[in-house]
Amino acid sequence: MRLYLRDEEGEWGAWSCLDVLERVLGIAEFPTEVRHGERRGRWDAGILKGRKAPDGERFGLDAHGALVPWPGAPEGAQVVWCEYGGGLLVDGLVVQPETGRGVLSGGGSGLAGAVVNLSGAFAPERLSVERSKVLSDVSGQVGELLKSAADAVAASDGPLPSYAWICRTADRSMQLGDVLAEAVMRVGRELEFGGRRFDSVVTGCFLPDYRILPPGIFKRAGRNDSGKEGKWREALGKRPEHILLWRILAHGPNAALDALAEVCPEFSEVGPVRRALPSDQLLLARPGAYWHWDSSMSAEYFRDVVHQLDATVPSVVQRAGCLGVDTSRITDEGWLPHPKEKVTVGGLLRAATRLDTEIEEVVSRWRESGLDVPDAVRALAVAAEGDPLLKRDPGAEEPHGGWFDPDDVVPPGHVAKASRVFGISVPEACRKLEGYGLAVDADGLPEWPDKVTAVLLSEDADGRPPWLSRSDEVPPGQVLAAARALRIEPAEALRRLVELGFGPPPAFPADASSDDLEILCDREDAYFRHGDPIEYMDLLCFGPHAFGRVIARLRAYGFDVPLSIPVVLTPLDVELLSDGDGLWWDVSTGDVMPLAHVIVASRTRHTSLRDLVDALTGYGLDISAQELPEGLSFADALRILETGDQEEPYRGVWSQVDLHDLLRLSHEMGTSITQVAAWFRELGIPVDPAERIRAALKRVPRP
Repeated sequence: MRLYLRDEEGEWGAWSCLDVLERVLGIAEFPTEVRHGERRGRWDAGILKGRKAPDGERFGLDAHGALVPWPGAPEGAQVVWCEYGGGLLVDGLVVQPETGRGVLSGGGSGLAGAVVNLSGAFAPERLSVERSKVLSDVSGQVGELLKSAADAVAASDGPLPSYAWICRTADRSMQLGDVLAEAVMRVGRELEFGGRRFDSVVTGCFLPDYRILPPGIFKRAGRNDSGKEGKWREALGKRPEHILLWRILAHGPNAALDALAEVCPEFSEVGPVRRALPSDQLLLARPGAYWHWDSSMSAEYFRDVVHQLDATVPSVVQRAGCLGVDTSRITDEGWLPHPKEKVTVGGLLRAATRLDTEIEEVVSRWRESGLDVPDAVRALAVAAEGDPLLKRDPGAEEPHGGWFDPDDVVPPGHVAKASRVFGISVPEACRKLEGYGLAVDADGLPEWPDKVTAVLLSEDADGRPPWLSRSDEVPPGQVLAAARALRIEPAEALRRLVELGFGPPPAFPADASSDDLEILCDREDAYFRHGDPIEYMDLLCFGPHAFGRVIARLRAYGFDVPLSIPVVLTPLDVELLSDGDGLWWDVSTGDVMPLAHVIVASRTRHTSLRDLVDALTGYGLDISAQELPEGLSFADALRILETGDQEEPYRGVWSQVDLHDLLRLSHEMGTSITQVAAWFRELGIPVDPAERIRAALKRVPRP
């Protein structure tokens, strides 16, 4: 049969029958040939005609590279494995699944790594009117076909399967990636990537291996796997150390395993580890433009994983737990608290609201799940539903600060405000609260407190929780905040607090002024408390020339700041007392200044290390070391302190130097992990590689 088409431009411009057919016809039932001018297209009957879809195309066949048909397909079905792309056909024509789950969770075409053609007895019951969508859920049917076809391709000698192909496929359809990986393991096939051959039966298949494993295990990227085709290799963010150890053990023996065993001998004695499946990454990282390490498992994300894998809740919970993921919050409803957390009145009330059910029903469910819900908590939660007196902020529409729990002591500020809000006397408020089994502190309160009382007894001087507790010291800053809020003198605010039964701060100068409030708080507006360290960054924010005055005022309020700052500052003093390069970050009164911070300051300020050390010790500051560790040059010290992060380019005392860092640096510098860790410690950054290995080993996935 020959069909002639008019060659004219329509409303949307010129079009090509050949272009359209190449886009929508994957497998022709009969030999088909199309001509358009000098161009020709031919479809052999029953054979997939490959095509590489242009970038941005939203509907059309995309299947190219090596094409490997499954010769054992049942009548009415065809499976063709493809190196790139993939898709679903019905009667040879491109369709997209309406329901994307299981092997069809790849979005768009729904399928990656294979083209599946359904016809005859396998044809779906329902298609959209224009035949572009499969309305029936065929994910189970397609999945069974691919499982059978996977065994055949895994045992073949052709170009597929390859490690990169399995990973690319898994990046779009984790369930199909698992199917292929399991088939490869069943036949005991070796895989190759990055210049390394490995036994899939031992290692399994884990997408981020290329990036997570230390240098030397993989040598180079696979051909044709750069750019977007190789994005499956990238997983950004903080890599879990137990996963690093798992993958090193799985790919052993190797130099990294030996290096870690030298630090922690028991590492070499670990027995078999769990074989990886591609979908393990779903439980350890989050997908996006690139994967990001994140094993925090919200109920919503967990449900999405279960849907993608077309699995049961218990099976995914079991896998997540095996991978070292905290599964305590994973349920198919997402309302259980952490088992290590104490059950609270607020937790019960929030769960009842979220589930739109009664408190007693929540208690019953939690107890059935093995949680300990004390009767006192249950009873107080039931009472709190009907009595706003049990809110920490009486009268607030929203429960600001939550609700009281049975073991709480109700502070005087709450009682004072409750008296005013509900129009009841202090004795009456105490009787009601004590009737719920709560301990109440109302000593020193008048029978009918005024508004000033609630302001005085609130930490933020706003008449709202958090409230002052008689068991804690009243910080000087709180007194000044109350004085400012009430427009009274600090001495008067302190007098009233003492009358209410609160002890005065250990030191409070006669010339105390509300103008001192800013220097008595940290950058988060939390008050300094006697006996607690003060971060120098909280003082340096006032500028180098004000630093001496700030220290003097803090001493007047009884705070110990062991620095001696010159009255006349040199240019070097001005630089050192600025906060531009992290010199003072996470260093508090009483701390030793890490030499690492001084090294970075020497680099960024173009000043000799010796000059900086002399200047800082002249202030009375202790430094972790006076000079560089033996065997470590200034350039190498900077090298091990560099992070590669633009926002935080150098490590400091706040940094966690993990096993990834130690392995990389020991490899690059040609020395042992022990030596690198010793250098860090001498620079003032604590590192204990043996302890980190032991802690991570407890979470390594086992069979």
